[in-house]
Amino acid sequence: MKKSGKLLAWKFILLIQFVASCTLVVFAYKMDVLPVKTLTELIVVLVLALLGLGYVMNPKTFIKREQVPAKAGEAPQTRVKENPNGFIYNTIGKIVSLVVTIVLLIGTVYCTKTTKAVKKVAGNTTTVTTFNLYVMKNDNYSKLSDLKDQFIGFVPSVSTDAYTQASSKLNEALSYKTNNYKHTDDAADALYKSKVEAVFLSDAYGTVMKKRHPTFAKDTKVLWSVTITTSDKLAASDKDITKEAFVLYIAGVDSRHSITETSRADVNMLITVNPKTHQILLTSIPRDSFVPLANTNYQFKDKLTHACLFGTTNSVKTVNHLMNLNIDFYARVGFKMIINLVDAVGGVNIYSDKDFIPWTDHSVHVKKGWQKMNGKMALAFARERKSYNEGDRHRAANQQAVVKALIKKISASSTYLTHYNDIVNAIAGSFQTNITQTQLKALVKYQLDKSPKWKMMSTVLNGESEKVTGGYMMPNTALYYMILNQSSVDQNRQYIVDMLANKKIKIKKDQTLETEEDADSSTAKSSNATSTTSGTSTNGTTSTNGTTSTNGTTSNSTTAGSTSTTANNTTNSQTARSSANTTSNTGTVRSTTNSTSNTTRRTYNNRYSTSRYRGTTRSYTSRYRRTYR
Repeated sequence: MKKSGKLLAWKFILLIQFVASCTLVVFAYKMDVLPVKTLTELIVVLVLALLGLGYVMNPKTFIKREQVPAKAGEAPQTRVKENPNGFIYNTIGKIVSLVVTIVLLIGTVYCTKTTKAVKKVAGNTTTVTTFNLYVMKNDNYSKLSDLKDQFIGFVPSVSTDAYTQASSKLNEALSYKTNNYKHTDDAADALYKSKVEAVFLSDAYGTVMKKRHPTFAKDTKVLWSVTITTSDKLAASDKDITKEAFVLYIAGVDSRHSITETSRADVNMLITVNPKTHQILLTSIPRDSFVPLANTNYQFKDKLTHACLFGTTNSVKTVNHLMNLNIDFYARVGFKMIINLVDAVGGVNIYSDKDFIPWTDHSVHVKKGWQKMNGKMALAFARERKSYNEGDRHRAANQQAVVKALIKKISASSTYLTHYNDIVNAIAGSFQTNITQTQLKALVKYQLDKSPKWKMMSTVLNGESEKVTGGYMMPNTALYYMILNQSSVDQNRQYIVDMLANKKIKIKKDQTLETEEDADSSTAKSSNATSTTSGTSTNGTTSTNGTTSTNGTTSNSTTAGSTSTTANNTTNSQTARSSANTTSNTGTVRSTTNSTSNTTRRTYNNRYSTSRYRGTTRSYTSRYRRTYR
């Protein structure tokens, strides 16, 4: 009985391992992200593990049978000889088998989690919008019925499905009179002037209202609210994204709770991927870009960030119209995901071209140069704009730096093997895309199978900051907008078009933004540097870009966008020219640029001076006033 029990024990343990192995193979197959080669290798390893451990655990393996010479008249006898270490080997085999079984079960759990995460992320276009009925705090309204037969302000031009459904819900709950307004700030003004007793607006408009009425949150209260769940109707492209180039629009939303809630898009980035040339291009469009909105049939302009208040599909259509493209896919990324994902991969190495304390988080200190950032620091770095002359454009460049660092870190096999569970958890709750499950799985499988070396490039659209009225959301409030240069739009569009045509592209260097590529090449350049110094002047001449000027002449490289400045006049060889004349009373800045320079100049009634930063003339205004180039 004891021998029979021992025999059953090891067979039972081996049976459990066999079942766990089969379960893992089935779930790994259903997960559909492992290449056929990898799945085959997994099956071979599991079979060998079963055979090997079965051999070690079998008590008969360490028993030898010897024939004993027979005596006269007796039958031959067999003598059983046991290996004294056989029991130890059997025990070790059982322990190893149990450990392997546990590992297989954990792997099965990971496969299940991955499948659920892909279902939650891919093809998920759900948007949740909360609409509030605002009344003034000092009014004597405490419940919805108090507003019976009173005037309520609406903005019917906000013709989204969610707004229509929310209005219907209010109609069912209350009898009231309607005053329609063309814009949200008109409705808010009417509430403050007591022309209406309440206004019905989306909760996402809270930040917009602060521009018109800074104390809006304190002056008003929410009397009634309704939450509407809708789905964006923009279908994903049917491209085979492992073979065809595609464009993905990234909307980085500032939602504070769920990724599904309606909010502005503070990050607007086009990621063009070509699996044939192994190039990835990040094209950022500054959030304050003054562009025609799709929901107005492109009749009215506003900040690009506000387009997302009318749905991610609206942002996609707006960017399509601006860039004259046909975007294949889109994704919504929450700020919380950046923190979680960076921490999940153990931090990322990012280059900063200056030392600063981020205005969004004063507990963070970003140093100049390369440094390892955790999630909190990476997010603060990606949101910073007030420390830079280029403002919103430099913020976009920082966002690209974080994205590139994450792509490099995650694409490394050692990262997704050791941090797999954390990565899945970070993405699952803060990421949405209309890419189908099949397409997303195919892309992951492609990366695991081919492990291509991607070349990443980045650009940021150029433009100029201008304070104007007439924005769609708040037409009566003067706000700073970025007026994009059409030449910049055209050039960046051409980069994308060429990539979609399977051409290898080369990006022109942006002289206004220092990137990690500059940091990587600075060491090599320094060894060839001459005795010249940036900003050194001779005979009253200012020299930039590491050149030396003599006899009142400045020589400069022919890189597009570079300029040279002198106190009186400057002679230059086929490069951009700019002259700065000072007027002590008006503070007027006059300059000229050639067609290759995308640099723009404006006239300000502010104190100004000649800057040595790349030989440009800058005006010093408030910290919110920025010059974009």
